[in-house]
Amino acid sequence: MPVILRIKGYKFWFYEADLAEPPHVHVGKDGKEANFSQILPLAIPDLAEVKAFANYLHTFGKHWKGEIFGWSAEYNPERRRKPLGSKMAFTPGDFCIGESGIWFFSLMWEDGKDKEPTAFLDDRGIIKEQ
Repeated sequence: MPVILRIKGYKFWFYEADLAEPPHVHVGKDGKEANFSQILPLAIPDLAEVKAFANYLHTFGKHWKGEIFGWSAEYNPERRRKPLGSKMAFTPGDFCIGESGIWFFSLMWEDGKDKEPTAFLDDRGIIKEQ
């Protein structure tokens, strides 16, 4: 049950197992729940601000997990141990924010901690204004 937004005591989420139903979002507050098949407006953060926050975390090189800009996020620092089955000599630092299938952004310092990170944006679930 991924929570996609929390605002003013309301929690918005979806059930990944609701595949047989039309797309909808559940909304709950104070033990009450409803679901809506309408399109839910979401606050998508400015990528420059997200990158600045990720780079701030990267300068300290310590694991962080929490919520920022209204989305779940996590930073994992570089590790000397190489990934299993990989030709890489180390495990790169990475940052991710969002919810897969809705809006997701990640950075990976795969060329080393002092190099520019590789960015990935999945915004296929976002309907852009015409």
